[in-house]
Amino acid sequence: MASYQVSTQRRYWKFSSLEELESLRQISRSRYQQKYPQKNSIDPEREAVFRLGCSYRLYRLARAEPISLPRYVAATAVVLFKRFCLYNCILEWDLDILLCTLVYIAAKAEENYRAASQISLQLEREILSTEIPLLSSIHFQAVCYHPYLLIRAAFPEFHTWHRIDEAVIRTDAMLLMSPAAFALVLLGRDQGFHHSIWQDHEAERERCFELYEYMMQHTERFFEHGGSGTEPRGTSALEEEFERLRAWYLSNRDPLLDKDSAESRQRQEEEKRQLERQKRRHLRMVEEEERKRQALLSSGKVEK
Repeated sequence: MASYQVSTQRRYWKFSSLEELESLRQISRSRYQQKYPQKNSIDPEREAVFRLGCSYRLYRLARAEPISLPRYVAATAVVLFKRFCLYNCILEWDLDILLCTLVYIAAKAEENYRAASQISLQLEREILSTEIPLLSSIHFQAVCYHPYLLIRAAFPEFHTWHRIDEAVIRTDAMLLMSPAAFALVLLGRDQGFHHSIWQDHEAERERCFELYEYMMQHTERFFEHGGSGTEPRGTSALEEEFERLRAWYLSNRDPLLDKDSAESRQRQEEEKRQLERQKRRHLRMVEEEERKRQALLSSGKVEK
C-alpha cells in the first residue's frame, strides 16, 4: 500500500470543512428531488441522523458473527459509506443491499476476504451484482488509512480502541483530517495537543480539535459513555430514531426499488420489450446472412 501522502484518500477524499461536505450532499439531495418532485423533501438534519444510524448498523454488521471482521476493517466499511453519501442519495439504493455490499468491499480492500454468502445468504446475488456499481459511485477508490496503527505504534499501552471506532462512526473526521491528525485528536488535549507534528501548524491543530469536539457534541445523546465495554454502544434514542427514519426511508425511496410499484413494473415491461427487440434484430441479422449465403451458393460462386 502506498503512503498516505500520495494516496487517493489525501487527494480526493480529504475536504476542508463541514460546509463543503454538506454542499456535496445537498447536490445529491437536489438531484433526487428533481427526479421525484412528488416525494417529501429531504431534511438535512433528518438525513444526518439516518446516516449516523446506518453507520452504526454497518459497523455492527461487520463486527458480528459470522463475519467477525477486525475493527479497522469495520471502520473502512463506515468510511466508504461516508464517501458514498457525498455523491449519492441514499434513497436511490436498497439500504440492506448497500450495507452488505459495503462490508463485502471493505473486507476485500483490507485483504480480510469474506464471501458474499457469509455476509448474507439471502442477498448473495444482490451483493455481487451491486459491487461494481457501488465501487463506481466512489470512483473505485476504496483504500483507507486509519489512526489505529499510528496509535498502537506511538502508545503501546493504549487499549480503549472502541473510542476510535465510535469516533469514526459519529464524526466525519476521516473526511476532514489526516490519519495522524485524527490520531492525535483522539488522544485528547492532554496527550495529542502539543505533539511535535503540530509545530508551525497551530491553525490546523485548532481546526482539527474544534471540528472533532463539535461533531462529537452534536451526536452526544446517541451513544453511551463510560463502562468497560469494548465496542461502541448506541443508546435507545439512536435505535428509536433510526427505526422511525427507516420508515421515512421506505416511504420516500426510489419507487424503482419496490418490485410491486407501478414504476418498477413499467421498467420491467420496458426491459422485456427491449429484450424482445434485441431478439428480433438478431433473428433478422441471422436470416439476412442465410439469404446471402444461399444466393452465393445458387450463383455457383462458392462451394457448398
